[in-house]
Amino acid sequence: MTTSFELLSHLTSRASHSIILLGPYNAHRYYQLTSLPDTKIPWVEYNDLEEKVKGMDYIFLAISNDGGSHWTLVVQVTDARGPVTKTCIDGIPVFTPSNQDVAPRTMVDLCRYLRHLYPDRYKGDDDIGHANHSPSQRKHNRCRGDAWSACGPFAWAMAREFVQCIAGCGDEGVELEDGFLDLPLGFAEVWGRGFDSAVARGWIARLVARERRLTLLRWGTVDWFEIRNLRGLRK
Repeated sequence: MTTSFELLSHLTSRASHSIILLGPYNAHRYYQLTSLPDTKIPWVEYNDLEEKVKGMDYIFLAISNDGGSHWTLVVQVTDARGPVTKTCIDGIPVFTPSNQDVAPRTMVDLCRYLRHLYPDRYKGDDDIGHANHSPSQRKHNRCRGDAWSACGPFAWAMAREFVQCIAGCGDEGVELEDGFLDLPLGFAEVWGRGFDSAVARGWIARLVARERRLTLLRWGTVDWFEIRNLRGLRK
């Protein structure tokens, strides 16, 4: 799942639409700030993240709770034309602290980081809440490979849906309306009938297979971390 979110982030992040999808690696970096007071945070170590989030109107964070036991999707709308909006897209309709405590903490620390960068813009409540604007993953829609939960494919599929909707609907240059993070009309009707994890896993498998072919041709390897080194993304 972690690699598939990284691959999706490369395909869906578009400067023209000011969208950034940060995978679990970068989400965890924000989470690591939780135990540190502002005066002790080594902000210079986060300079690369400034380049990623600077000027973005939509920030998506793929959250891996407790080593991948549960996956959620955090969305922050930072469009300067309207108020900062935060929500958590979760396939489980009931909040359970043991499974979902990572997402709120990560959002708080993302807000701390953005407040450090832009103190005049980021003020007020950092609480993300759990609005559950997404349909439940529903037990009967899980494929045989899902022994307990389909939360990973669900969060991945919702990221894909939301980003494609933003990119496809365009930008009319007006303030965002309340409820923007609800499923767009059309998607809500389709997804409301149930989420099929087997379909989402098929999307993921095809994306990974295509990326392996392309990276083997371009870089001579399919090792993801080696590719990151070749691209200069890791020190």
